[in-house]
Amino acid sequence: MNEVQIQEISEKIKESGATSVNNFLNSEQFKLANNILKYVYDKSISKGNKQGHFPIFLQSIIIKLIKFEFSKLKKSLLLKKIAKDLQLKKIAEKIIDHEAELHMIDSYYSERSDKHILDWHNDIGYMDIAQKEDRNLDARSIKFFIYMTDVESANGSLAYIPYSHHIVRAITSLMLEKK
Repeated sequence: MNEVQIQEISEKIKESGATSVNNFLNSEQFKLANNILKYVYDKSISKGNKQGHFPIFLQSIIIKLIKFEFSKLKKSLLLKKIAKDLQLKKIAEKIIDHEAELHMIDSYYSERSDKHILDWHNDIGYMDIAQKEDRNLDARSIKFFIYMTDVESANGSLAYIPYSHHIVRAITSLMLEKK
């Protein structure tokens, strides 16, 4: 990914809160990720299931080593390499205008469904409101969703209202001020 592409992605996300990039993974990255995540599909691991989480921090890596979960550790390192190759850290830092760090790699399988899955909510407003001195609403987090199958707005596992991040930030600020 070149500097112009990184800048374009970052600007779109800053403005509207989300963007879509077709074929974000090259064919090699896609094959690697697909092989790594095959077990997610095979076991139908759903959102929130810890089996879909990959160790990122030293403590969780050591735990995987102690438990002899070498396969999971190898998968994690390969996924971290893909994230590095895609320059996700650099994209995030351009969006939030300060240093970023990877906090989680998780994966899950979603069946195609016509049914309502999850109520609309705002992730920022549901964070721990009591710790307001630690809250920087302009630089909370960036989530990258990489779909391994073709999706459209009618069948993707994530729904997003463009520009709603501005409204959410304003509402959460009012909540923090107890207004």
